[in-house]
Order: sequence, then C-alpha cells, then structure tokens
Amino acid sequence: MTLMLELSSDDAYISVEPALSVLREVTLERLPGHQLSVTIETDDPDLVDIVRELAWEYDPTAVQHSLQLADVS
Repeated sequence: MTLMLELSSDDAYISVEPALSVLREVTLERLPGHQLSVTIETDDPDLVDIVRELAWEYDPTAVQHSLQLADVS
C-alpha cells in the first residue's frame, strides 16, 4: 500500500519523517512540494491508521491525497 501525504511545510516534514521512520514496515520517499510517499509493506489495515494519526499529530494540517492498494495477483 502507498499513502500519499501533503505536509504543510519543510518544518512539518522534519517532525513527521522521524516519527514515521521508526515503523519497521514503512518506507518513506520525500517528493517535491511537501509531498511524502509512505509505502506500507504489510497488509495490516491498522498500520494505515497509525501512519495517518502520527502524521496528523505532528502536522495537523497534513492532507492525504491517495491510498493505493497493492495488486493482488
């Protein structure tokens, strides 16, 4: 699963990135324009909620743009 977040500023990224990087099943990629791509390497739906809650705890104005589920093949 990949979750796309838009953070409010560079300062927000500096706060959110360390909080999310402690999660073992998560890979982060910083994109232009305060965008953060969060790849979740597990099928646990609770982890999506945890990622959102952590992001919003450190940046209450963060916006989730999309959630792409992995292909089931």
